[in-house]
Amino acid sequence: MHQPRVTTLLKIKSLIQKHERNIHHTLEVELGKSEYECFLGETGFVVQEIDHSIKKWKKWMKPKRVPTPLMHFPCKGYIMPEPLGIVLIINPWNYPFQLLLSPLVGAIAAGSTAVLKPSEIAA
Repeated sequence: MHQPRVTTLLKIKSLIQKHERNIHHTLEVELGKSEYECFLGETGFVVQEIDHSIKKWKKWMKPKRVPTPLMHFPCKGYIMPEPLGIVLIINPWNYPFQLLLSPLVGAIAAGSTAVLKPSEIAA
């Protein structure tokens, strides 16, 4: 059974793969990018980041042992990774897909909520 974060990342990956041809066509028409550049710099990059996040997710969420001062003996110290609220992702115009979704992948993997704001100067 997957965690909700992993499930969300898998859904995003599925949507990217399902609509990849439309995404590439739009980037070609709007920004003049070739299909190779669209895959390498936009969709392929985000899919690879999703795969990496899913693979490393458990390790990132694991508590990390840290040294504890002697005065706190016999306690043990840990850093517990926890989501920290809402993330605002503001997108530039030059890589509209990758620079919007790549930070979103990190925010979702961390368990945060994200608000996406695309560039107003993009075509």
